[in-house]
Amino acid sequence: MFLLVLGVALHLLSCATAQPYDPVCKVALDGRLAYRTAADFDTRKSPFLRDYAKPDDIKWSEIINFPAVPPAVFDRKVGGQPFQVNINDKSLYQQQLAVRRAGLVIDPKGPFADYEAQNGVKTFHWSVRQPAGQTLNFDHEYMNVFHVNKNEDVFNFRVLAGKTIAWGEAQPVPVTNWKVVNVKNEGIWSTPILYEAWQNFAVTLDFQKNTIQVFYSKDKDSLQPVTDVLPNDNSQKGRFHVGLLKKPTGAKSDMAFVKGAFQESAFVDSQIYGGVFVEDSKNGCVTRQPQRFLAVIDTCKVLEDSDDTILREVKFKDGGGKFKAPVIGKTVQERVTHHAPISSTSGAGVEMFNVVGNTSRVLNIVSTGANPGELYLTFTFEWDHPEIEKGSAEELAKQIQYQASAPAGLAGTLGKIREMVKAEM
Repeated sequence: MFLLVLGVALHLLSCATAQPYDPVCKVALDGRLAYRTAADFDTRKSPFLRDYAKPDDIKWSEIINFPAVPPAVFDRKVGGQPFQVNINDKSLYQQQLAVRRAGLVIDPKGPFADYEAQNGVKTFHWSVRQPAGQTLNFDHEYMNVFHVNKNEDVFNFRVLAGKTIAWGEAQPVPVTNWKVVNVKNEGIWSTPILYEAWQNFAVTLDFQKNTIQVFYSKDKDSLQPVTDVLPNDNSQKGRFHVGLLKKPTGAKSDMAFVKGAFQESAFVDSQIYGGVFVEDSKNGCVTRQPQRFLAVIDTCKVLEDSDDTILREVKFKDGGGKFKAPVIGKTVQERVTHHAPISSTSGAGVEMFNVVGNTSRVLNIVSTGANPGELYLTFTFEWDHPEIEKGSAEELAKQIQYQASAPAGLAGTLGKIREMVKAEM
């Protein structure tokens, strides 16, 4: 057993921000529901616009219900409640007679007060789940989530299911897949629609560099990038729509569907949503990406998530250069426990990382400095090596290895934390 303590208390930043060590990005718009009723969607109690986008003669309380399903991963920490959007033959919106539609838009506030105010880098989050005993009619094209400009003729991204009209008969992706398409209506990623599971999505739009990137996970797993950062003309701006838009069959083009073709009757289509919010990603921040804080981490999957503890499976990158995977194993499970400050006014706290299967652990200790708003972060590493004889030359060599490699990884962690703190100032 080795106990390696980095005795330097690394200076985070002297500022008055709250818990800058918490790896959660700044939320720009929040559509997560704190146990509301369907009737709340008809009032200002809802975080969504009341009159858009649905039939004028139907209330949201007639469209929304709350299914008995577990919360989505991003609802858990905020007490969010999943909600179900239902459409039928009466779901007519404006003059789009061949379309059946009901979609929610987060009430625009702050920097999102109008379409033109969007800038920087934003990540759009949502989770979707299929209602028990229901399936979509995949002869039709469905838009499940989209980001569209004010005139609704330029979509920065869309998530589709069913037979995509613009792709004709030669559907390159199964109709039973979710398909993420870019501003040019090109498919950039797809995944099968799952049943009895949450599917978590995030799409990052950079409004300065005109790029797009997609992230995805299942149930409680951490989001992972599933595309590279790709070119995408986001200059038309737009708003984030969550809900169902069902196109007809028989339309001759993608933009002519609203005026004609066939729409079935006597149907009910539904989707369950959760974890709907928009975050500011101007410093590359996308929530649930621990690999951003430690360069040696390749992927991270959350296996369990309770109030103060997360069980995660971490896969480390291959060795080489200054970042080397820990010798305790290339893939390990860690139980991460957060110990909150004793006082609500204190910035101190402890994160404890216990490796499952042995006694190795890491402590991240945040303490306050002598000056107001000053925080320090101390790392301690305790590695379990029962195979190495105490006092041996091998023990000394291992100590030297850890002393040399640990600071390189910590430098990346501190750099990301400082970026997040500065973004809040």
